[in-house]
Amino acid sequence: MKALPTQFVLHKVTKRRRFSLLHLITYIVIALLIIIIIYPFFNSYQSVFKNPEVYIYVLLTSIIFWFWDSYYSWFSAS
Repeated sequence: MKALPTQFVLHKVTKRRRFSLLHLITYIVIALLIIIIIYPFFNSYQSVFKNPEVYIYVLLTSIIFWFWDSYYSWFSAS
């Protein structure tokens, strides 16, 4: 299974642990930055920070990716 550039950096900088909170925080920050960049293209009438759906999408996206990274990278390292 291929890793994304974020995973390469995280696995080089940190020790490889399952369900690391540092990885989760990193994924939350990256997801928030991506939504801040993309959101104005689709909703120019509303601020990205005033919409509560944005925070739900950020959390769900980062948690799903965190589980995927923790589970599959653990077994692919063996």
